Amino acid sequence: MTTTTPQGQSLSWLVLLSMASIYIIWGSTYLAITYVIEDIPSLMAAAMRFVLAGIILFGIGILRGEALPSRQQWINAALLGTLMLGGGQGGVMFAEQWVASGLAAMMVATVPLWAIVFASFLERMPTRLEVIGLMLGMAGIIVLNLGADLWANTIGGLVITLSPIFWALGSMLSRQVSMPKGFMGVAAMLLPASGVMGILSVLHGDRLTHTPGTESIAGLLFLVIFGSVIAFSAYTYLLKTVTPAMATSYAYVNPIIALFLGWLVADETLSVQTLLASALIIAGVVIITTSRDKVRATPSLFNGNLARITRRFSPNKG
Repeated sequence: MTTTTPQGQSLSWLVLLSMASIYIIWGSTYLAITYVIEDIPSLMAAAMRFVLAGIILFGIGILRGEALPSRQQWINAALLGTLMLGGGQGGVMFAEQWVASGLAAMMVATVPLWAIVFASFLERMPTRLEVIGLMLGMAGIIVLNLGADLWANTIGGLVITLSPIFWALGSMLSRQVSMPKGFMGVAAMLLPASGVMGILSVLHGDRLTHTPGTESIAGLLFLVIFGSVIAFSAYTYLLKTVTPAMATSYAYVNPIIALFLGWLVADETLSVQTLLASALIIAGVVIITTSRDKVRATPSLFNGNLARITRRFSPNKG
């Protein structure tokens, strides 16, 4: 029997508020990006977003008394930030010059699918249920990539296809390396990522040709304050409070919100092919996400081979 206390009641409302924030805020960031890159070059905008959010979160970490990253942790964070934030979020901002926000969100929704692929080499083999989810999701990716809308621009289609792969790889590697705790860990990834995106922006020849309009500035501030600071804070709270399946359920809610907002606000078209691909991807992600808490640990391909080699040459093997 569970006793309801005032504290428990307050906690339930906080959970609901946190869930709503990552659903709505992260689901609307794709539309916000379309307004940002109207006046600010995408790579430059990504660098600005990361450095501002990094400074804010670094300051919050200092105020909370969190430990500063060690030298090795800075190196780890730079690698992860380049993959997840640069290749992942930065890639999305770059690709949205040509790819509709709803389509971009659907491609990003494939992160859990790619994470399962990388996990088979780094951590564990997928279960049968996860294999089914992976097959459904991959079928959705194929259907989405067959559409002309995604590949209207070759560079945009390629980048938005690679972005979730970079994010998934960085996410899996983050479980293998030492990283700072709390807000400091995210700040340590954001700041190096901003430098990488800044360098790419310079190499790409980005420059402001005119003063950004109100919508672009508002969109950038939304990405920094709401997308990176508030929603991430809610996400870290949920990771400690609810099940992983519930905390990561944003992966199949955000694309639905992004597709709806793109259609409602930005007049983006929703073809039958896009809707079919969306259904397949979301179904695959739902199966994978909800089965995580029931996973039976199984050696990965890499770990299994390594274990056999270790046993063969071990002086104490028998």
